[in-house]
Amino acid sequence: MSAWTETRVVELAVPQASGVVSIDDGVFLVVDDDRGIYVAYENGTADVVARRKDHPELRDLEGICLGPDGTAWVLSERTSAVHSLSIDKTRSGVELAPPRLVAALEHIARKNNKGWEGIEVFGAHAFACHEDKPKRVGVFSLPDLVTVAVMKLPKSADSALDDLSDVCIDPLSGHLIVLSDESACFAELSLEVDHGVPTALALERIVEIDVGKKEKPEGVCVDGRGALWLVTDGDPHLRAFERR
Repeated sequence: MSAWTETRVVELAVPQASGVVSIDDGVFLVVDDDRGIYVAYENGTADVVARRKDHPELRDLEGICLGPDGTAWVLSERTSAVHSLSIDKTRSGVELAPPRLVAALEHIARKNNKGWEGIEVFGAHAFACHEDKPKRVGVFSLPDLVTVAVMKLPKSADSALDDLSDVCIDPLSGHLIVLSDESACFAELSLEVDHGVPTALALERIVEIDVGKKEKPEGVCVDGRGALWLVTDGDPHLRAFERR
């Protein structure tokens, strides 16, 4: 199985990036937990396309993915609510429609500010990672986001990842990728499925990320070409990884 190798690092013009999704070759939507949603490009430039001050629902955003209908789904850690925003790609750029509530994920946190942080939709389910206390990966039905399963990490991954900051699916392998900002690494996990429902995880590999002292990996996605992208907070960067 090919290894992930970092191939590109650029400064990112999103002050507090906390989640990322690819919407086109070299084009991303990035959530900022204070300011809202940005459109960003692989050269690191970015512009706000949905401001928190205009949409109070867009507070404490910690995850973003493409929903089953192709809209942008964003997750608030504070409320566990998922909102949908239609994406309009125009000649002048990217525009987002006002947010619409999809549903709220089941609350399982045993400590404030340790809730659901990342979200991904793949196949018949949505996946979300719970930062800590408990550190878990949730599986939810579509489109109502009712809890189907809450999975523990394998012991080897649990000991390597001090927290979870985002989750995505690698469509080429079907593996789940979970990111840790405190440990500056991500884990690639295969899914064990029972009657079509993911019920357990198995560790495939841990990949360390060479970041600066102030830099925290907060968001991860895989684009249509199979490249893995990370966004970091503190010292904001956009980082690309390829299979080599």
